[in-house]
Amino acid sequence: MVLNVGCVYKMSVFRNLYKEIKSRNYECDKYLEKIGPARWSRVYFQGERYNLMTSNIAETLNNAIRLGRCAPILELVKFIRAMLTRWCSARRKKSIKHTGMVQPYVDKVMAQTMMKMEGSKIQNVTNWTYEIVGRFGGNHMVSFDDMKCSCKVFDKLKIPCGHAMLAANSIGLDFGTLVGECFKTKTWVLTYKGIVNPEANALELDQSEEVKERVILPPRTRRPSGRRKAKRIASIGEFPRRRVESVPKLCWCGASISALISKSATNPYRRYYRCAYAAGHKVDEAMIDEIKRLARRTNALKQTMSQFIAVSINQEKVVFDKMQIKLDNEIVKRLDDKLLESKASMKKMSIAVIWMDSKSYRHEEIQKVRKGRFFRTKEQLTSADTRPTVQFNNLTRFDYILEETYDTEVLVDLLGAIVEVGVLTHTGNVDEGGEEVILPFKIMDKYKKTLNCDTVGKTAITFEKCYRQFGRPNIVVALGWWRVVKLSAVEGNVKIEPFDEMFVVPYYPRYENRNILEIYRMQIGHNYYEERLP
Repeated sequence: MVLNVGCVYKMSVFRNLYKEIKSRNYECDKYLEKIGPARWSRVYFQGERYNLMTSNIAETLNNAIRLGRCAPILELVKFIRAMLTRWCSARRKKSIKHTGMVQPYVDKVMAQTMMKMEGSKIQNVTNWTYEIVGRFGGNHMVSFDDMKCSCKVFDKLKIPCGHAMLAANSIGLDFGTLVGECFKTKTWVLTYKGIVNPEANALELDQSEEVKERVILPPRTRRPSGRRKAKRIASIGEFPRRRVESVPKLCWCGASISALISKSATNPYRRYYRCAYAAGHKVDEAMIDEIKRLARRTNALKQTMSQFIAVSINQEKVVFDKMQIKLDNEIVKRLDDKLLESKASMKKMSIAVIWMDSKSYRHEEIQKVRKGRFFRTKEQLTSADTRPTVQFNNLTRFDYILEETYDTEVLVDLLGAIVEVGVLTHTGNVDEGGEEVILPFKIMDKYKKTLNCDTVGKTAITFEKCYRQFGRPNIVVALGWWRVVKLSAVEGNVKIEPFDEMFVVPYYPRYENRNILEIYRMQIGHNYYEERLP
């Protein structure tokens, strides 16, 4: 938190964050006040810190000369001179080869900053002053006369902020002209222009007689016993790390020791040590036995599951066959009288052939079934003009379904959507078996015409259960009906006309799944049967 407070650019942000430090830790606040905010914060610093907020560069130099610190002073100076010669030579070559206006580091910083300013708007105040409105409503003023921005990043860092680059881009101003002189390539080249020369041979230099005759004695100091110190003395506020426990260099087997960090939840980040050979080449025998035991148990569970699935499938087949037989008997019983009546009069009749969920219905599937399975022979239907499909109430749609009758071709041309269901009431009949109940309902066909329908007895109860199970907006029912009008002597030329009232026998789905789609074709004749089409 202290690092974040010290690196901010605006005074208002500094004060808000510093208040949080005061509220959390009084001792930290007291220490920071004692050393003064100008020593550790960017906003109070009187000079130019640019992007240097830490002493990492000094720590880097200390780490680089650690190998020469244990040598005498003269040898240490030679070591530092050779190191600086290598550094300056490498950086001098790199700066000379660079062809841009600014340093490569500055180019990367400006590219990353520009990506964060997408979506901001620019408003012109004067010729060299602009207002930048950010995506979240923040306003900032950019002045190219003073090379400043109200966000203070441009002022302190000497690298154009995103607001300044956005304004410069709008007027075609090069970003390199906004960068401070310290970050330009020419300053970079001049920084390493000086040469760190190697040590010259003293015997080849001209020396005065006074220097030659002067005797310089070594200082009167006593060299302490023991090895020379290779580490610097800790400064104020620094505490040397103490080694809590000794780490063995080699295992008893002769292999090296690896230092690892624990990732367990009970004791995270705890350091522990293990033989590198054992960790890389040996596996616990108990773990191998456990893996084999789990593998045998998994195979046994797979076999048990396969047997259970096979038994379940056989049981479902038996149950479905019984349901199919029961359903056939129920339909024949309910429609027997109506079929005989229709055979004699040939006026009108309706059969409910499908219940479906409108959300799961796919128009392509019904078209495929209609073309491939229903129109199997030319004798069933000589001609049928496809009518445009009308979509209503955002429900499912399809055109025609052909059904066979005992002597006349019948074309199903109705898709009804249940728009209203009445109340299950008593009819007043005294017949047994629940035949005294009636359920009225209304269906809207594809021509937006409302049809009054009703169902009685057990079919009414089945209708009620199915309707309540699937929900009101998802029920669509397709009805097979006809009224034959002979237009010519050509056999099979049929005209379909809508009518107002009909009788309905609902079909209850075999599976309790809304996504299932089943279509049944009804054949009316001497041998009545029901055929399921996939």
